[in-house]
Amino acid sequence: MNAVSRALNYLARRSRTEQEIRTYLKDKGHHEAEINQCIEKLKHYQYLDDHRTAREFVAYRERSKPMGRFRLKRELQSRGVTQAIIEEVLAEFDGEKELALARQAIANKNFTSQQKLTRYLLYRGFSYEQAAKIWRDEFARND
Repeated sequence: MNAVSRALNYLARRSRTEQEIRTYLKDKGHHEAEINQCIEKLKHYQYLDDHRTAREFVAYRERSKPMGRFRLKRELQSRGVTQAIIEEVLAEFDGEKELALARQAIANKNFTSQQKLTRYLLYRGFSYEQAAKIWRDEFARND
């Protein structure tokens, strides 16, 4: 199977970054020249776009598994998205939007201590300040 066919099959499941395609094709035994040619062809036909992939990933996480900017940044970096693209995509994350996502992340959860809430939100990529604010706003008033 040639590199372009393999890459298209890999892209059929979900949007991928250039680094993910390179790694996949390299693991399948394709040569660097063939991989470069394949990447150029995929970019030409707009099947491969790191900006679009990053935006889709962030939108998906907002809908299904809300995460803070720190975790989103780490996950995008692990997928090979450049720092410039990450900053551009995460620029829309202001404090209010991220706080709303943090509240969404803890919906239907029952935290018995501030420590457990904070640990959960930090794991999800939210800041300590956001966790403390949510504890004060949502849980401390019930005491």
